[in-house]
Amino acid sequence: MRKIAVLFMILSGIMFAYIPQVSAQEVYAVTEKNGGKINDYYVVTESIQQEGQAFGVTIHVVGQNHSYNNYSNWFYAYMNGAWHFVPGGQLAAAMRIDRIEDPMFRSVIYGVFSTARQYM
Repeated sequence: MRKIAVLFMILSGIMFAYIPQVSAQEVYAVTEKNGGKINDYYVVTESIQQEGQAFGVTIHVVGQNHSYNNYSNWFYAYMNGAWHFVPGGQLAAAMRIDRIEDPMFRSVIYGVFSTARQYM
């Protein structure tokens, strides 16, 4: 029993030492409120990759009032004089950010975009 307790304390210490390093790489971008669920979006700053007039970024979404924890990659491109959100990296599906009709969706897309641009 003592060995298990000592092992647990060592693992807990390692976990607490590791957590600050991970959170330092993520920057808060925006909060989404959708159907009673609240999600916080974070930009993983070390993941930002730019190529020409386009860039990709990894985001981390965490539920505030529900169990949700997800990482995904988002892409943006500058085309025809405006920035576009490019779902799945498919240019054919690109949406001009300022013309997205749903205000909450536009807010999330723009919040992640503007935060990522600060760290490029």
